[in-house]
Amino acid sequence: MAACVRGGLEAPRVVQETALETTILSLVQCRVCIAFVNSAAQWRCPPGVVLLPVIDLNVQFPFALMWRKDNHSPLLAKFTDDVRLMVERKSRKSKIFIL
Repeated sequence: MAACVRGGLEAPRVVQETALETTILSLVQCRVCIAFVNSAAQWRCPPGVVLLPVIDLNVQFPFALMWRKDNHSPLLAKFTDDVRLMVERKSRKSKIFIL
């Protein structure tokens, strides 16, 4: 909401909340709301719903990677190392903080 206000929009009026993308897209299709969704939703859009790219929204989203601590798979170790390197490279470019 703060990002909307910073961008010059009025603070949104929340009418309904859901974590299910299909429900979000259905609410948009029924003209109940507008919503921010991941770009992957373009392949699941119902008729009449249009996705527009937002290019100047600077919002950080939390991301967590979890696994069982007793999993000693070499493939898991490689994957987590690759993700860690990717995040570190990205953080050098754009002020992402790794906790």
